[in-house]
Order: sequence, then structure tokens, then C-alpha cells
Amino acid sequence: MGEKKRMFKSKTARPIVNVNDITHEQWLQYRKRGIGGSEAAPMAGLGNKKYNSKLKIYQDKLSTIVDINPPSEAAEMGHIMEPVIRDVFKQKNPQYKVYRSNFMWQSLEAPFVLANVDGLIYCKEKGWGVLEIKNMSEYRNGEFGDEEIPIEFQIQMSHYLYCLGLDWGVFAVFIGGNKYREFFIKRNDELIKSLIKIEQHFWNYHILQRIPPEPDGSPASKAVLEELYSVADAKKKDDILTLPQDVKGLTEAFQFYKAEEQKMAEKKEEAKQQLQVLLGEYQTAQVEGDTKKIHWSFKKAFDAVKLREAQPELYEKYTKPTFDATAFKKAYPKIHKEFMIETNSRTFNYK
Repeated sequence: MGEKKRMFKSKTARPIVNVNDITHEQWLQYRKRGIGGSEAAPMAGLGNKKYNSKLKIYQDKLSTIVDINPPSEAAEMGHIMEPVIRDVFKQKNPQYKVYRSNFMWQSLEAPFVLANVDGLIYCKEKGWGVLEIKNMSEYRNGEFGDEEIPIEFQIQMSHYLYCLGLDWGVFAVFIGGNKYREFFIKRNDELIKSLIKIEQHFWNYHILQRIPPEPDGSPASKAVLEELYSVADAKKKDDILTLPQDVKGLTEAFQFYKAEEQKMAEKKEEAKQQLQVLLGEYQTAQVEGDTKKIHWSFKKAFDAVKLREAQPELYEKYTKPTFDATAFKKAYPKIHKEFMIETNSRTFNYK
């Protein structure tokens, strides 16, 4: 009975919409009203720049077009796994009452700060806290220690704690589908002060004044520029734009880093080749006292001929008119692995 009556009421934020009552497209429109928790780290120049950057956030907020593309496979799986991870958290923490958060919240003090959290936790000793759920791929396993979590997530939680006026939160994380971790985050007012200052500047200077931030060299910014300046709007090659002389510094910087990139690539290749000589016929080596290994292993290639002989039905299914190994691998990863054979080509890495 007590659990049904208990409801979270924030003193620092107001609920602006029940996300269960709106479509995904409408939810995206509401996100344009401010800065969300997942955007806080890119705002501070941190996080995975492959997917987000200040320039991309700027475009998303001011664009009149809502991105209606279907979510990526990773995002879709994260959505599917969310209730599973929440249940695991509940089982491991019977001392907490865990609630779904059905609202998008807006800060009363800083209306550009929005929060759409995965859940809220009630603890008799600590009061209310935030639950955030993450379904991470195996390749990010090295970023998580026993008590350490990537800084981008610490910033995301700080954004939520500020908005909702709370003092603590927990990340429940699945890694690679078979490892579960929990990370407790305590409110850090110094971090929050710096973060909100950054967000406020971005919102007031870039969004409200419609002044785009400088691109940062990230893949996310590259994608935005290619979308903004597409071939459909391109001028003819004969139309030459005259730029001011102070742009010369950028062209010189581009040439300098391009030359340095080539030098570094040659130095990297030189070091690799010297290590390859030392390995010789060995595929694996390890320097004394080093935890990493040096690998110079033989690549594998898919033997379609062998599959055709062993399982002609499967082979014919993916032959249109030639065999589509990529589609076959996606559909039958285990069988695909059985037909991988070593080639004379070798890959080199150090990890």
C-alpha cells in the first residue's frame, strides 16, 4: 500500500509531458526545448564523438525536420533490454523501491535543462535517487573498472541530479550481454556548477542567437557538414569563393597536420615491421613484464566453395547471382565461423 501512494515530486523541476502519452516523433520535438542528459557530455567536449558533437546538437535543436529514421540495432536492443536490466537491479537491491519515470522534466532554475531518466529509486536512508540503465557492447568493457565508470556517464548523471534536485544515483550496466555492474554516483556540486555553466552558454549563445559552434573534427561533425552542404545545393566548380587572408592559417594548419599524419604513419609502419621481424614465424609474442601481447596472426577468409559442397541449400539461398557472404554471416554467424579458413594475409595489432 505504501509503494502505491509514494510519488516523486521534484522541488527543482516540473514535468512537462508524460512520455507514455506521446509518439516518438513528438518526444523528439519536446527534446528540442532544451538539453538532455545524453547531450551533456558532448556539450563538455567528452563522450563518443562518432555519434554526437556540439555541432550535431545545434543542428538537432534548430532543425525543423524531425529525424524519423528507425533506431539503430544497438539502440533497439538497448530499449528491449531496459526492463530486463531493471529487473536484475531490483533483484540485487531489495532494499530499494524502483519506479519507472514516465515524465520529461524541465529545470525551474535553468529551463534549458531537461531530464528523461530511466527510473527513480526510493531508499529509506537516502531518500530519492536516479536509476540509469545502460546496455553496453563488449568492446567498451575496458572502460569500466570495479568502481570506475566513463566520465561521460558521470556527467549525464550530474545533469539529472541537478535537474531533479537529488543527491545520488545508480547506473545499472550490462556489458557484452553477460556482465552486470552497478555504479553509485554521489552529487558533486562543483562538477554540476561547471556543467550547467557550459550548457547555459551553449543554449544562450549558440541556440538562442543561432550561432553554430565550430566543428571539432569529430565524425559526428563531419556528418553534419556533409548533410548541411549537400550536392543538391552545391555551386558550380567555376564559382570561386574569395576568403579573407586570416583563413590562410587554417590552410597552413591543414597542410601541416596532413604532412605530420604521413610521417606518423611511416613511423608506425616502421615500428610494426621491426616487431614483425622479431616475431618471424611466431603469431604471438609478449615483452617481459608487459600485460599486453603482440599479435601477427593469419587472417581468415570465408570458404564459399566448401559451404556449397557441405550445405548447398544454404549456399543457394545467399547466391544472387553471386554468394552474399555478408548477409549469410549476419543470418548464420555460427555456421559462417565454421567455414572461415586461414589466408596468407596477416593482421598486426598490439592490445
